[in-house]
Amino acid sequence: MKPVKALFTILPFIGLTLFVADNASCIEWANFYKPAGVGWAHFGTRDTFDGGYLIVAESAPANTGLAFYHGSLWVLKLTATGLVQWSNTYGTAAKDVGTAAAQGCDKGFLIAGRTLSFGSTKGDAWALKLGWYGDLEWQFAYGDGGVRSYIPKEVKVTPDCGYVIVGQATITTTGETDAWAMKLDQNGNLVWNFLYGGTKDDWFNSVELTADGGLLVAGRTCSFGMADAWTGDGWILKLTKDGIPQWQKTYGGASDDEIKAVSSAPEGYVAVGRTWSLGKGRGQGWVMGLDPNGDVIWQREFGGEEDDDFTSVARVTDGFLVAGRTCSFSFDSCSAWLQKLDFSGNSVWERAYYTNVPAAWEAAVSVANPGDGGAILSGTSLQADLTPSVWVLRTDEVGDIEGCPIVIPAKTPSASISIPGGTSSPGYIIPVPTLPPAPSTATPAIATFTKKKACPFPERGFVSVSLTGSGTGSVVSDPPGISCGSDCSEVFPAGTEITLTASPSPDSSFTGWSGGPCQDVTEPTCTFEVPAGLTTISANFERAYTLQVQVSGSGFGTVVSDPSGIACGTDCRENYTKGQVVRLTPRPFPGSVFSGWGGDADCSDGIVVMSSNRTCIANFERTISTSGLRVIAPNGGETLISGETYQIQWSAPSTSSPFTVQYSLDGGATWQTIAKKVSGSSISWTVPPVDRQMDQCLIKVKKRGTVTKSSSFDISDAPFTIKPGF
Repeated sequence: MKPVKALFTILPFIGLTLFVADNASCIEWANFYKPAGVGWAHFGTRDTFDGGYLIVAESAPANTGLAFYHGSLWVLKLTATGLVQWSNTYGTAAKDVGTAAAQGCDKGFLIAGRTLSFGSTKGDAWALKLGWYGDLEWQFAYGDGGVRSYIPKEVKVTPDCGYVIVGQATITTTGETDAWAMKLDQNGNLVWNFLYGGTKDDWFNSVELTADGGLLVAGRTCSFGMADAWTGDGWILKLTKDGIPQWQKTYGGASDDEIKAVSSAPEGYVAVGRTWSLGKGRGQGWVMGLDPNGDVIWQREFGGEEDDDFTSVARVTDGFLVAGRTCSFSFDSCSAWLQKLDFSGNSVWERAYYTNVPAAWEAAVSVANPGDGGAILSGTSLQADLTPSVWVLRTDEVGDIEGCPIVIPAKTPSASISIPGGTSSPGYIIPVPTLPPAPSTATPAIATFTKKKACPFPERGFVSVSLTGSGTGSVVSDPPGISCGSDCSEVFPAGTEITLTASPSPDSSFTGWSGGPCQDVTEPTCTFEVPAGLTTISANFERAYTLQVQVSGSGFGTVVSDPSGIACGTDCRENYTKGQVVRLTPRPFPGSVFSGWGGDADCSDGIVVMSSNRTCIANFERTISTSGLRVIAPNGGETLISGETYQIQWSAPSTSSPFTVQYSLDGGATWQTIAKKVSGSSISWTVPPVDRQMDQCLIKVKKRGTVTKSSSFDISDAPFTIKPGF
């Protein structure tokens, strides 16, 4: 399925919309949304960017009663848990309605409908492009000077980010109706615009994109097949991307039949609708499996003792969701109807939802795969107070809402049937003499509403955990329910205290939590009370590299790290995240001195950037010379003052060889030369300036020109201190 799917059956029907969201939160809920007067849902589509839902509805004054298409276009954007993000009206009251929607490539929405305010003011097609927050980006009216009135039934986004709109066009003076389709680019410019059909009434209800870049359109024809002026047949056309028919076929018997929606299927396509051709005196839900050429592979009927109808279909991983309207489960009204079918059309499970609507109101459905088997339905209900309200519910993987009395365990008879189908039909295609798109002015206005729970179940919270970062790891919950990697979400009663524990993989490090009550928590555990609704939390793991420290040389010492982790001699190995800077500090034991770093090149100054595994070697040398060369003063523990003169002294078996004298302020990590070619056993030294007290100072005396070995130099046995001068 494409990201956006919108199926709609128009006049004189309104009703229920079904849509299912990819990766949406599987927590069941059901709400009514009612404007100041009355409200009807005409369409619903999923937001592929945040898992929320867009409802195209109608808001009208309370005195409108049960007559629809007399209100204003009302659009609600909901979160995945039913909270309203924004609610706006557009157009002129009693003149402009929305009937379909699709989400564009830029995550905004294209709303299609009919306007009596703009263009010819006689029923032109109307397209509004909304931003993600409901702001109006552009809108146009498309018409032929008032010759025809246009009703869009469905919108689809095309691969070039344009829009294809299908529906019906009715001559305003005679009432004759043709099927109609038009293509817009992403800015609302008209690309092509055609009428299709024969000498009687024909229309399109649905459109699906095909694998070859074309279009499959479906609806009802009274011009071809076994149809006559009063009954119709199901009708499917395969079009090129430019709207030109490649083939067209009819499906149906001697009575009225109609295809309401089509979708892709493993063997080709699946089509759903209603058939009266079984001789039962009532409509039955009708499902057909078709091959890529439109020939029937299988077909089945579903229905009870009263009129039943399918209006939409969605392909899921293991079959189809089909939804519509059933009148077989209540005495004097009709309810929403949802079936899960396998790929051969056999029923897996079935549910009805009490909405108390008249038999003339039909369901309008838009479906996408949620990934968890659940579904979300939106529509119109008279259940709350016998006035029309928008109704939205989210089901679990078998169509249930825990503790909700409006769910009816339905079981309607079903059977394989053989209605004539796949009959090639003629028909014309003519360009519509469309006037240029007319700019329209429909300023959005904030729409007030009330929200009421449709089901009296206890508050529950849905906790969803995601793993982020360049590393890997897992998160588990206490009480059990979340074990992420494999199971990253769970429903808990609101108020439950839960602890999440993050465990990094051996080559990764946990760097902290984000989202909800765990925001900015850096410890591996996060404990909180689960709030009602959706809580999303991320555990971040970064790829880790190992820093290995080794100690070498004739002396002794330890190495510590900042950030902590290494305290070598006892712990010489630690993992650090990719890119982290680690500072290593050598600490020589008495009688030893740090003489420099070895190992990897990045270890040369003791500051290591962790872009790969590193091994650093700290060299410590004994300060007691085996050759008889020995530093006498300063030899550890003295305090010197910057700027004062100090007599450095040493002893050696022979003082005839020249000596080099050096000092270090950092425990031997770096050395500065005081003098070279010194004869004798002492030298006057002006203590260097420092801006703070230095406690790791050393003196080194070595024979000039000799190789640096322990026998050729001596260092202060322990550090001395230099303080700033006054």
